[in-house]
Amino acid sequence: MQANDMLERYVHEVGRHLPNKLRADVSLEIKSALEDIMDERGVDSEKDAAAVEAVLLEYGNPEKVAASYQPERWLIGPKLFPLFTLVLKIVMAVIGGLILLGFTVSAVTSGFTWSALLGFVGSLWQSFVGILGMLVIVFFFLERNGVSGDQEETWDPNSLPKIEDSNLLKRRDLIISITFAVAALVIFNGFPDWVAIYGSHNGVWGVIARLTPEFMQHIPWLSAVWALEIALNAEVLRQGRWNIATRWAEALHGAFTIFVLYRIIEGGPILTFAILSSLVKGALSIAIIVTIIELLSQLYRIIRSAITISDPILAE
Repeated sequence: MQANDMLERYVHEVGRHLPNKLRADVSLEIKSALEDIMDERGVDSEKDAAAVEAVLLEYGNPEKVAASYQPERWLIGPKLFPLFTLVLKIVMAVIGGLILLGFTVSAVTSGFTWSALLGFVGSLWQSFVGILGMLVIVFFFLERNGVSGDQEETWDPNSLPKIEDSNLLKRRDLIISITFAVAALVIFNGFPDWVAIYGSHNGVWGVIARLTPEFMQHIPWLSAVWALEIALNAEVLRQGRWNIATRWAEALHGAFTIFVLYRIIEGGPILTFAILSSLVKGALSIAIIVTIIELLSQLYRIIRSAITISDPILAE
């Protein structure tokens, strides 16, 4: 790792563990302090990677440095907090997965409804709040009884993660997305008979399920989704990066996608085989939930970036 890159990554990593309101000022202060130390020691922060590494090791672990800039008032202290967040993520992922599985089974067997979706969201929220409260109590008890997750670990400045600007393009992902959208447009509009389920029925191999006439009525709506996706990704490729306007366009596209998927689920059978049609509707129900979560996350990030000028727009 290059010397100047190591310094930038260190400052960024410290800032990542600070609240937004402190991040810019503290990051600037730490970078200035480190540069002063290197100047005093005659360290070339552009070329001498070994010397920069030694200075960073002496300055301290980024998490601990960040903790020193925050007031010592907490339910769960900085020594146990990393373990708390890890356990919270694992438990929430497991519980959320089980609730999602239950909703999917219900959607497949009984059909998708908005009341069922609201019930799912309510159950998810109630479970997450309960889990959060329980873990806070457990870790608060551990904190007050002197249990510490701290250990004198060594850390390596060379292991600092890269600083990623999420506004920069992931060209491969955009090109793949455009390719699939173009293929979907061509197949569903020009060759819908190709979309079929093949298998053996009564000992005879062939098509066992095709798209229904009810589903075909939704092709124009799906075509609009794919066409807008192609246009958006092509524009981002043309500009060379994401910006606030294209992020808002992406969010609106997500909302439109949810609307179209809901129309399909409520618009009658999708395939001529009832069981397979129910399975597809179950999969679309999951797609709606995932898209809603992504949309809410996207809106939060856009709004946060708008009020926190120093941060790049976060995404994905």
